[in-house]
Amino acid sequence: MNLENPVEVIAATTQCKKRFACLARPLETMCRADYCVGGKFLFLKCASPNACPYAKPFGRSCYCVCPTRLAIYNRFLI
Repeated sequence: MNLENPVEVIAATTQCKKRFACLARPLETMCRADYCVGGKFLFLKCASPNACPYAKPFGRSCYCVCPTRLAIYNRFLI
């Protein structure tokens, strides 16, 4: 599965350490989405939240502020 995102979304993702692996191999590389609030706050089941600059701790889980990951969830629900 190869996902595409608008160029402006990718350009806004300036801190990606994984070289956008989520676009080429989403099911292998992304943290699993738990739920999303208002299409803007994506809560994840983070395996290692410290590995990603976009993962922010929230209680026992984390939420994601990555523009690319949020766009993937909003477009493809994964």
